[in-house]
Amino acid sequence: MYKKLLVLIALLAALSLLMTACGTPVAPTVPATEAPAATQAPTKEMPAATEPPTAQPPTEAPVVSDRPLIIPMGADVDTMFPDYSSTALGASLAALVYSSLTTVDLHGNVAPDLAASWEVSEDHLTWTFHLVENAVWQDGKPVTAEDVQFTYEKIADPNYNGGMYTNITSIAGVTEKQEGKATTVSGIKVVDEHTISFTTTEPDALVMDTFASPNIVVVPVHILGSIPVADLGKSDYARMPIGSGPYQLVDWKAEESMTFERNDAYYGTLPIIRQIKMPIIPEPSARVTALLNNEVDILGSVSADDYESVKSATGVTIKGFPGSEYQNFNLNLADPMFKDVRVRQAMNYAINRQSMLDGLCGGRGIVENNIFHPSLAEYNPNIASYDYNVEKAKQLLSDAGWTDKDGDGILEAQGVQGVADGTKFNTTLDTTTTPFYVQENQVIQQDLKAVGIESTINQVEFGAFFGDIWLPGPTWHASGLGWYNLIGTPQMELGWNFMCPADKNTYGYCNADLDVLINKNKTLFDKTERMNNFYAVQDIIHEAAVVTPLIRCNATVAYNQALQVSDFQTGIDLWRTIPQWSWTK
Repeated sequence: MYKKLLVLIALLAALSLLMTACGTPVAPTVPATEAPAATQAPTKEMPAATEPPTAQPPTEAPVVSDRPLIIPMGADVDTMFPDYSSTALGASLAALVYSSLTTVDLHGNVAPDLAASWEVSEDHLTWTFHLVENAVWQDGKPVTAEDVQFTYEKIADPNYNGGMYTNITSIAGVTEKQEGKATTVSGIKVVDEHTISFTTTEPDALVMDTFASPNIVVVPVHILGSIPVADLGKSDYARMPIGSGPYQLVDWKAEESMTFERNDAYYGTLPIIRQIKMPIIPEPSARVTALLNNEVDILGSVSADDYESVKSATGVTIKGFPGSEYQNFNLNLADPMFKDVRVRQAMNYAINRQSMLDGLCGGRGIVENNIFHPSLAEYNPNIASYDYNVEKAKQLLSDAGWTDKDGDGILEAQGVQGVADGTKFNTTLDTTTTPFYVQENQVIQQDLKAVGIESTINQVEFGAFFGDIWLPGPTWHASGLGWYNLIGTPQMELGWNFMCPADKNTYGYCNADLDVLINKNKTLFDKTERMNNFYAVQDIIHEAAVVTPLIRCNATVAYNQALQVSDFQTGIDLWRTIPQWSWTK
């Protein structure tokens, strides 16, 4: 499951670039300096969890347009069943066809979708959802609580081979069913045709993130219930789904195009644009040319090389926003060279991140200090930066036992635990053959050399890298890569990357006190208190220098000036808002 998750995230990151351009638990051998006082989340009044907004009745869009929206794709998607998708585009297109139980608005608040309202019991264990009563599948059958039940039950099935299982483990009975000890999930109950309840094993303030996940879409039991769970991902449904969302997939020509049409029976506000056409145009330069020639209407991403020509084009609107991927420098803490926190902090200070941002992103983006996406409430904007400081880096390395005694410019170990005296500080920067990642590692290599660390870049074919090297344990050394936010919730990211045991997370890090703090997030039902706790978690990770965030390039969208695009802050928002887009002429 973990390996599949890493490959999924890697594929998503790779697609983002295409569209744009087992050890033992490890703790630092030298105690980390005392973490700074936890930075505070901004205080603001939050709506009570028991008083969700009410879904609005469906309304006809003010002006309906028969002019199609043409969006080019760089490659075909693998599936339209989001449980099994390994591409960012496939996951994004799900927002057109499907509905989730709830959704997330532009401010990060949970909002109604198929569920018009909900309430939680006084003990915070049982969540009851009331579905909109006019929702129907695109074949005309009504959407019911049994469909919602089936959606979550299938994920807990022992034969389920999709990627959503870890999202629902807080629901009572999920583990028992997955282990074959039960045939149903005890914590999921159909109350009536339009009411369903979920009971968790313990109070969980984050469970609503599960119900709002864009990757867990409600699917029809009357179509999929008779198909063995192990075969769902390969079923005909994955190529031509029946959803309850604002658009319906009506044509899919493999490696050529996809066509979506408005679902006139949609329970929410009807889309303004009736039809979406998505031709496949593999070459980025050809997609840019197509936009400038009015052959397509929007580009999901513009590379740094094409930015100026697109920006200066007549009739084109261009907008940048923080990309979902951030570049980072990763150290495998199973390697004795990296166990001392001072070494890791030194490597943070050694890298000139502004120079990297200028070189790789044309200066468009931010120097990143954080592990979360800046659009999220959990993002801590107050973390102190490891500013570029070669002398400070050298001093920290010297304090940790790394000095250049023979004067050849490369540091040698003296009294470093687990490393023989006289050992040169040589490391390998493992990465893929993706040009962007290679350039990232070349910058890292140059900056590390300036403080006495010699490194060799090991380029490995993409599939082999993530299938054989980028795994928990001593299979890699150090690496400049990228992490794709917004695939999972912040709590999920913390679990994948930082929670014990060390041989089961990304970096080989284990801190029992940090685990306690991460788990505390689930117990804090006051949002401000919970955000403050998330901030404190990030402070500790930052001080321990478990991973080095480097830069976050802007994602740049360009579109026909006649197209009215709704406000968005992330790529996921962009796809979610398509039903509100319109043409001015």
